[in-house]
Amino acid sequence: MMPTKPEESAIIDFAEALGYAHRPRAIRTRKELQFFTCAEVKCTELDVCIIDCGVNDIILLVQEDKRLGDADAQLVAKAIAAFQDMNFKRRAVALDPLVRKV
Repeated sequence: MMPTKPEESAIIDFAEALGYAHRPRAIRTRKELQFFTCAEVKCTELDVCIIDCGVNDIILLVQEDKRLGDADAQLVAKAIAAFQDMNFKRRAVALDPLVRKV
């Protein structure tokens, strides 16, 4: 979504309008995550994510329209980072990692 003004972002409004932002969920902006790819640890910053606080899982990623050619690749990297982060947390509390999450 395009922001209405340069300093504003409409993506939080978008997530709220879809009904994702209710308890026990939280909206986070600029959440940093690390992920492992190509034998390296890399970092990414999520534009906006919705976290289910009950299980500490990221349930929705929202990518702001940056009008860059690699925006799709950035979103895929962010989704991979969120998935790896979720499974790391699951292993830390002796839960089996998920094979997939849609």
